[in-house]
Amino acid sequence: MTADEQEPAHEEEPGREVVDLTEPRDGLPPVTITPEDLAAAVERLANGSGPVAVDAERASGYRYGQRAYLVQVRREGAGTVLIDPIACPDLSGMDAALRDVEAVLHAASQDLPCLAEIGYRPRTLFDTELAGRLLGYPRVALGTMIEEILGYRLAKEHSAADWSMRPLTEEMLRYAALDVEILTDLRDALAIQLAEQGKAEWAHQEFTAIAAARPPAPRADPWRRTSGIHKVRSRRGLGVVRERQTGTLEQLAVMPLRPRDVVLGKIVPYFAVAIVDLAIVLAVGIGLFGVPFRGSPVTFGLGALLFLFVTLGFGVLISSVSQNQGQAIQLAMMTLLPQILLSGLVFPLDSMAAGVRWISYLLPLTYFNEISRGVMLRAEPIGALWQPFVFLALLGVVVVTGATLRFASYLAPSGRRQAHRDQPAATQPLQARA
Repeated sequence: MTADEQEPAHEEEPGREVVDLTEPRDGLPPVTITPEDLAAAVERLANGSGPVAVDAERASGYRYGQRAYLVQVRREGAGTVLIDPIACPDLSGMDAALRDVEAVLHAASQDLPCLAEIGYRPRTLFDTELAGRLLGYPRVALGTMIEEILGYRLAKEHSAADWSMRPLTEEMLRYAALDVEILTDLRDALAIQLAEQGKAEWAHQEFTAIAAARPPAPRADPWRRTSGIHKVRSRRGLGVVRERQTGTLEQLAVMPLRPRDVVLGKIVPYFAVAIVDLAIVLAVGIGLFGVPFRGSPVTFGLGALLFLFVTLGFGVLISSVSQNQGQAIQLAMMTLLPQILLSGLVFPLDSMAAGVRWISYLLPLTYFNEISRGVMLRAEPIGALWQPFVFLALLGVVVVTGATLRFASYLAPSGRRQAHRDQPAATQPLQARA
């Protein structure tokens, strides 16, 4: 969309009826967020007929850069498709399927760069805004032209919205779908007027030049040019600026996963490796060193699983609070040494001073020592070991919950984000929008 979208609507001509366009004729389509849904949508578009209407919504008032945060496509026989380019960042399949199909855009020079970034580059196009300028229309905003030429009125209350927010509201999606609803109808009406004025060839040459123009080469590390970056002192802050610019945080935010699912996803691969390591150590201890194993393997396995879960949860929590790799290593060492020295593995708990012993009860290895000794040496059943099992489970809940909350607040602090959304766009400083 162009900046001209903000121009006020002109007064209606006396006796001229204008119809409010409030709903897509085929209903509001779902947002395409998976590769499978994208492939199905591309197939429908390829089997459609006539030119394809294309539009892209950006968040230039809230984000540095001109990245597309929603792509709307409509073609006769295929209906309207709404694509989330954060979840589906590669539209090269649509580009190949619609290679020979004319694309209809409004203000193509503004949308083409962001569409090229995600793999869609139309070979032939029709720019309704440029056509309006060639025909001498004094105002060429999309809503104004549709109202003046076709007699439909589009609502424009979301033209300056923050399209990077997730999830997008139903009203925003409806607004986006209506932008391409009758764009091809506008194209057909303008094509007739261009032919009547003898300007069809002029328009064709202009459209060809726009389609053939190459987008400027991307700058190296564009995030370093963010306004106000000189005020960012920490590596963590620089990392946030960089990830915001590259869209990594938006990709995490749009994933159909909750923060706890992401945390568990980080734990599971290391969990599998740790189980293999534990099995090797146990086999070497029993087979090579003759360590007795008198109890139930099931009880020992449950205790080992709980212990590994808590330990790996500590690792994720440390990574979420560390500003760099050096800090993460230091914090890991600070938790590793106390576990070795204060868990009863080296020194009996009874021999420790009371002022130090309480630290032992915060360490997961303390309880796993009780479980492993009880099972391997004394053959105790799980009922006799309920206390270390309960404390390990409680530690696991606390640690994983803390890691999840920390990750969620780091990714999208809800309070500031909601306040940011509720604040009018005109009153938000651009530096705060980055």
